[in-house]
Amino acid sequence: MADNVLGIAGLVDIDDIQKTFDALISQLDRVGVTTDNLSERMTKALSDIAKSTDKDLATKAREAMAVLKDTIQEANESLGDTPAVIEGAKKKVEDLEKSCAKLEAQLEKTTKEHNSTPTSSKEFKELNAEIDGLNKQLDNNREALSSAKERVSDLEATYSTAQSVVDQMQAKYDSFSQSIKENAKALENEASVVGDSEKSGKGNASSIEAETS
Repeated sequence: MADNVLGIAGLVDIDDIQKTFDALISQLDRVGVTTDNLSERMTKALSDIAKSTDKDLATKAREAMAVLKDTIQEANESLGDTPAVIEGAKKKVEDLEKSCAKLEAQLEKTTKEHNSTPTSSKEFKELNAEIDGLNKQLDNNREALSSAKERVSDLEATYSTAQSVVDQMQAKYDSFSQSIKENAKALENEASVVGDSEKSGKGNASSIEAETS
């Protein structure tokens, strides 16, 4: 019986849960989800379970399962706003692309006007300064656009990875849960067999006693 109880607890690897959880926290942080409270609370919960000396292994297993279940639920809730964040980042890219196109058109027009203006005129100098300003704005916008595009790509990739990690945690939970149920059933069957054996033994003892009396 003791071995089977240990077997149930052995199905839940707290270190494995912690590693998967750390991977999830890393992905949530990258998509801008605040995870300090979740991280501290879940890490402490798993640590307390692992270090506790007043609980048997089966109890630790059940508690670790509860922590894993809560983590999955909160992670899914935390990821719920990420699609909107991604859409916001895409909108920024669109706005910057429009801004760049507008600046490029304005630069082209100003350059044509500049090229047809006498070099000794005051207007030429003013157009020259305007072109410099437009080029600087365009460079800044192009740099911002490049960063914005990278942000979208990173968000999409990270969101996909985070979902994958949540799926992994769910798979672990389902696997642990199923294994614990199967082992619990095995324990129940073993107890039933032991009970039947004891009843049979008592019956045989009564028969022998009756025969000898």
